[in-house]
Amino acid sequence: NGNVDAARTALRSGVHRCTGERAASLYLAWALLERSQANYASARRFFSVAASLQPRDPVIWVSWASMEQGLDAAPRPLSHDHDALATRDGANTVGGVDHARDIMRHAARLLEAAYTPPSHPISHLASRNPHASDRAQAMALFFNTWAALEARAGEADEATRLYGKALLYCAEHAATLHSWGVLEARRGHLDRAR
Repeated sequence: NGNVDAARTALRSGVHRCTGERAASLYLAWALLERSQANYASARRFFSVAASLQPRDPVIWVSWASMEQGLDAAPRPLSHDHDALATRDGANTVGGVDHARDIMRHAARLLEAAYTPPSHPISHLASRNPHASDRAQAMALFFNTWAALEARAGEADEATRLYGKALLYCAEHAATLHSWGVLEARRGHLDRAR
């Protein structure tokens, strides 16, 4: 496809001209392009580069883990190195829930070391800050995505724990409130869902 080839050429040119956050954004875009073309090994490589350039960007980790969750699971050792997370038996489709969890756990260690939840209470939603920072929103998205991964895998208790973490960062995160409510309703806990 000419458009995909042109996009690759533009991204290749861009990553050689940029550094830091800008380069990470371009590598993330390239990873997403390769994912859309089912070039998962290349996507992994570009996610890994983006993560090495911006290890505290929740969007990179969420995007990478979301791709992995959708792929067929295969046994693999746990790793705490994002380069090793990208190199999985050289296969183009190795992935799955376990690999997505590896990525999210690795990312959580990096992110939580850098960003602590704001001090506003989540039990009094009326007093929440309607203008949460972009970082708080991104951290809530990170934990909400991880919780949804766990919910889809049948790990409702872990999903509940992670939804709670998301709300520590951003009490008004609508996607988290909705997803957690749906999970509780499906579990038959209508009082909690409300």
